[in-house]
Amino acid sequence: MVYFSEWIKDFTCFDSIIEILKKNHIEFDLLPFTKDYWVKDFMPIQIAVTEFIEYRYHTDYLQRYRCYITNPKGCCDRLQISTQKIEVVLDGGNLIKCRDAIILTD
Repeated sequence: MVYFSEWIKDFTCFDSIIEILKKNHIEFDLLPFTKDYWVKDFMPIQIAVTEFIEYRYHTDYLQRYRCYITNPKGCCDRLQISTQKIEVVLDGGNLIKCRDAIILTD
């Protein structure tokens, strides 16, 4: 399953992406309650089938544009997932998830 911000509909490539997903029988859905395109930046990290870690998404570069900072609660509620909250401040876009590890970049 692939989730996108509902804002992806603004991209001209949206129809092409959906066509490819359908052709390959990959399910997708659009997440409401997002304030920007990059859901990877703020969504919890899945560490097991039903386990998710929620970090604090509080990026320096958006402090002047707080209207683009998404609170993941609405998305998590929509997906019916509960999270374990941690006090780490992080931009999830800097994570690369591997099978048995997570690589963090800056």
